[in-house]
Amino acid sequence: MQNKPKGRIAFASDFHLGHNRDFIYQARGFENIQRHDQYILQAINAEIGPQDYLYYLGDFSLNTTVEQTTELFKKIQCNNIFYIWGNHESSTKKIYHEAKRNLFGQNLDDNVEVYPVTFRNVTFLGNMVSTVIRYQRMTLQHYAPLVWDASHHGSWALCGHSHGNCSPILPEATNGKVLDVGVDVAMKHCGRPFFWFEDVVRIMNKKNIGADDHDEPCIDSNQPAAKTDHE
Repeated sequence: MQNKPKGRIAFASDFHLGHNRDFIYQARGFENIQRHDQYILQAINAEIGPQDYLYYLGDFSLNTTVEQTTELFKKIQCNNIFYIWGNHESSTKKIYHEAKRNLFGQNLDDNVEVYPVTFRNVTFLGNMVSTVIRYQRMTLQHYAPLVWDASHHGSWALCGHSHGNCSPILPEATNGKVLDVGVDVAMKHCGRPFFWFEDVVRIMNKKNIGADDHDEPCIDSNQPAAKTDHE
């Protein structure tokens, strides 16, 4: 990954393409999964071009075959998709393992993971990446972290998974530079299913740097137990 890529940079997560459950597509304002998927793909291609960069933080599709997931990737015109694993990855993992064996040998079984591995326009990066993009240090992963690399020095944590239901990682939260870049948050905050890098800059500029976990307790033991982030 380049420190300063030539194209624009976008972040997204949790599309759940093909996930034919009303709590997914109806919650996002669609009458069926077909219109839901069509909107997301069209919105991506309307703004993210072939030479741009899309950092995708997991759960691309669900209840889809390998062939269907492959076709969904092919429908995205962006040639630079960097993929972080989520928790719903059955078909996508099969695509990864086949690409891995083609690159490193057919004797590698599914218990062996090697990164990066590229399949067409998708480069798989594993469960978490700490990197620098446009001179900004950041950690990219599916689940929201409590502490991450250089979090007390202003680095970002971008994540997904919670579908807008975890208040400490929403755009309006100010304690720590962490953000849910999932589609549910992006549609509400930006009116499209992803964040541009510039959107994240504006949001992070309003957030405080989190406390140094070496000097201050990062969990208040007097707080009540948290609800599941999907509630």
